[in-house]
Amino acid sequence: MRKITSISLLLTLLLLPVVVSNGQLPPPRQNRSMIDTLRAAGNFTKLLLLIDKAGLKERLSSTTQAITLFAPDDNAFQTLRNGAFEEATSDSAKARAVLLPYIMPGLFSSGDLRNAALHHIPIKTLSGQPVTISIDKSQKDSLVLTFVQFTATKPGTTEPINGWPCCGGMRSVDHRTANGFYHEITFTNGGVGR
Repeated sequence: MRKITSISLLLTLLLLPVVVSNGQLPPPRQNRSMIDTLRAAGNFTKLLLLIDKAGLKERLSSTTQAITLFAPDDNAFQTLRNGAFEEATSDSAKARAVLLPYIMPGLFSSGDLRNAALHHIPIKTLSGQPVTISIDKSQKDSLVLTFVQFTATKPGTTEPINGWPCCGGMRSVDHRTANGFYHEITFTNGGVGR
């Protein structure tokens, strides 16, 4: 009996610090950088290669600058046309040009992005160009991203000129890291109404 009481007391003391005054648990602590979190997830190997080739590993590891990343997983990269990924990683300038539109300075939760969509507010990315966010009613109000610099298509087709998709759909959101958020996305060949 004494052993059970001791165990109960120990568990109470261990759990007591995590309960806050309003009765809710505090948000989970995340002390891993964006890079470390993506690596630990295990399904962002292509994105990590692109980040490394673009020379952005340090920027995405820094805990002094808040960032938000639209993160295509390995399945998203499999939907690219043949050779598009290899072309993007063929030199650092190409890798940066492809990757910078997916990174925004500051913290943008899915709620912030939904608010931007509702009010038609484009958000500036590290490329200097905006990403436009819209709501797709046919997909359970999911958020759709349109990257302005990738919207040009070959005449008479929907194929992007540079081979990189113009748009993305958010699949899994609000992944918190020590230096920001990432939102897992998939590539799409068009936005709402296209």
